[in-house]
This record gives sequence, C-alpha cells and structure tokens, in this order.
Amino acid sequence: MSKSVKFLFACWGCALVALAVGYAYQWKLERDVRNAVAECEAEGVAKVAKGKAEGKAGEWETLSLICDPEMLYKLSREGAIPGVQGRITDLHTEVARGEVKFFAYFTAMMLGLLGLMPLVWYFLLRRLREVSAAVRGSD
Repeated sequence: MSKSVKFLFACWGCALVALAVGYAYQWKLERDVRNAVAECEAEGVAKVAKGKAEGKAGEWETLSLICDPEMLYKLSREGAIPGVQGRITDLHTEVARGEVKFFAYFTAMMLGLLGLMPLVWYFLLRRLREVSAAVRGSD
C-alpha cells in the first residue's frame, strides 16, 4: 500500500472521529437542554406548592415557570432571562444555531479532501507525463 493511500485512510479516519465528536457534543447539548427543562419544571412545581402553602391570593403568584425552550428563546430577545430559564435559553440557542454540526461536517469534508490531494496530484503527474511523452513521440 502506497504512502498516499495510507494518508488517505488516515485522513478519512480523522474525519470520522471529527464527525463522531461533533455528534457527541451535539447530543450532550440536547441532553443538557432536557435536563435544564426538567430542573425548571421542578422549580416551577416547587414555586406553585410554596405559593399555595403560603396562601397567596393572586392567581399570578401560583403560576409555574415557563420552561419551553422555544418560548424562552423568543422572550430572550426582549432582555436577559435569569436563573435556570436563562440557562435553558443559552443552551437552546447554541443547539438551534447548529454551529457544532456545521463545524463537524466542515472539518470532516476538509480532512477527506486533504486525504485525496496526494492521489489526485500523482494521478495528474502521470497524465502529464503521458501527454508529454505523446508530444515528444516517445514511449
């Protein structure tokens, strides 16, 4: 096996590793969003229970927290959101941007093309040698 083929396989292996790392990080971000939503819902239930136990008069004092990532994302445009809701917004924004997947795809594609460069270069050199031999009239 030639060095250029070994280099190609090494680059493709690195590209697969880059894709796997990108997908693992994307999965981690999505899991973090789910965990933050669960934490927010637990805080909301605790807030409602505390409001009922203290005998709060207003209906608004027994409302739960908003934990929907899409809704929080829309509300975050108006201003910063504190606490667990802010964390949900930050994580959801990072997931929604898709930069992690784009970077993983881009890195894998560049590594794949980098691995092909020596093979293409030597292929073109052989064709150039054939053309120059044909022009000179030699074998």
